[in-house]
Amino acid sequence: MKRFVKSNKNDFIDAEAIAEAVDCQNMRFVPIKTDDQLDLQALHRVRDRLITRRTSLINQLRAFLLERGLVFAKSPAKRGNLYLRKILIHGARAVVLRSKRERIAMGAWMTSLETRAPRNVLIVATANKLARIVWAVLSSGQDYRAAQELVAA
Repeated sequence: MKRFVKSNKNDFIDAEAIAEAVDCQNMRFVPIKTDDQLDLQALHRVRDRLITRRTSLINQLRAFLLERGLVFAKSPAKRGNLYLRKILIHGARAVVLRSKRERIAMGAWMTSLETRAPRNVLIVATANKLARIVWAVLSSGQDYRAAQELVAA
């Protein structure tokens, strides 16, 4: 809220703004995270740091090899929110590897695609499908309803 934004920030002004916000009748507060949520957040941060260091090392090796005249192609850049993409890919990997396909709406589609494409292509395609489902649910404001697959006669 604008009335809590003050210039020349210091601890005293921050404490004063917090005390003023607590007294506000219509103030909505963010719930305190559970231990499970904090553990998951810590796990994600450690994994991100590991991936960042691995990428840094790979780029450093590429630079050393480039100095010696060896050039390797880079993979194409990806757009969008990196964290959201990563979470969708992890969720899709779990669906592809662990779900009982006869029990989920897109199970037949996944099995069919798996016969024609490598597993990682299936995982990314599933992540894209999940992203479209998420967008449709969020944009419509309605609850998710699994579509019934059409069975070929």
